[in-house]
Amino acid sequence: VSVLETNPGLMDAASGEVEYQEDPGELIETNTKVVMRWRQVKTGLRVSQEASQRFLLKVPGWFPVPDAVIEAVLRPFIEQSIAGSQRGVVERLQDLLRAADSQSERKGALHRA
Repeated sequence: VSVLETNPGLMDAASGEVEYQEDPGELIETNTKVVMRWRQVKTGLRVSQEASQRFLLKVPGWFPVPDAVIEAVLRPFIEQSIAGSQRGVVERLQDLLRAADSQSERKGALHRA
């Protein structure tokens, strides 16, 4: 999986509209790498997934909050975001495998009939 762009948006709470940055590179630099491996085992399919992300937030020197505080606030959000995204990928894969198994079982039943 290759993430081409990360663009933070600001949501207007009243309207629900999200405004995105024209050039997200002015605020942040990110790169993401996701590696998924699978292999057949006796009980089915074993899938492993590894995700890593580099996230650089460009904070102006005049910003009155120390870097350590900004990191402490953002780190849990970013980690939770990555974990949630990866859970979604695994759940989608499980749904696709269940659907394929179900279709395969129906075809087998038709051949036996």
